[in-house]
Amino acid sequence: MTRTYMNRLYAGAFVFVIAFPLLQAQEQVLRTASLTTEHALQVNVEGGFGTLHVLRGPGDAVYAIKSIGEEQDHQRVTVSYSVKDRTGVLHVELNTGADEDGLSDLLHLFKGSSGGRWQLELTDQIPIDYRMEFGGGHADLDFSGLRISNIRLEAGASSLNIRMKTPNPERLKLVSISAGLGSIHSESLGNLNFERLRFEGGLGSYSLDLSGAIRDGAKIYAEVGLGSLDILIPQSLGVRATCDDSWLSSARFHRFERADDESYQTPNYSSASRRVSMSLESGIGSVSVRWK
Repeated sequence: MTRTYMNRLYAGAFVFVIAFPLLQAQEQVLRTASLTTEHALQVNVEGGFGTLHVLRGPGDAVYAIKSIGEEQDHQRVTVSYSVKDRTGVLHVELNTGADEDGLSDLLHLFKGSSGGRWQLELTDQIPIDYRMEFGGGHADLDFSGLRISNIRLEAGASSLNIRMKTPNPERLKLVSISAGLGSIHSESLGNLNFERLRFEGGLGSYSLDLSGAIRDGAKIYAEVGLGSLDILIPQSLGVRATCDDSWLSSARFHRFERADDESYQTPNYSSASRRVSMSLESGIGSVSVRWK
């Protein structure tokens, strides 16, 4: 055989070896339900370790949970759904067979395993109260096109991506996000149409992008311990911020002016059509507020 032929043979074999695990991965609908008399939906997600994608679903299903991965991932999710007083209640538990102390999840982390992979599709026809506790792994939450009435996110050693590319037609009272280790990246959170946003971060890297159709008079409360928090604001927004920091922390307000001894504000604060307030607290970490 010629050297060129052998090289092509080896290259083909290499591609097959790399692609074979991908061929093994498969998408399977585990549970779904059609929209009937529901006027609202409450979603409760608990995750141990793995990857979760949340997005708007097609068709008339109120929800659909899919497994995207190895065959054994299909057995690592527990789903229950019921309707009471025209409110659908969805419980999704994602796990890898961990015990109550989560020791199996830690073993997966140390081994470098990616865990299971799931996709949760939600209806855009009714308001959604979304609550999630995610221990480890990665969650990609794309709320674009959904009607969100409430958000409560609790993340342990996780990385979260949160997006809202379209304005939320629902008036959202509170967005609550708390994180321990790991990271949070967000895009266009202003489109959530919230009255209050409360964020608590521990040891990690966090980014809150408040661009979008943010509500006039919205209030943002953010606290970070040992980590770093970067807050991005649109240039048209008027912002007044106070910061309670320690001598070990760092707080930076880019292109802000001193309003008084305790607060800073953007130069356009008096003339801006939309104005928000921020209350920031930093322990040993750093906080940065800047225009996007």
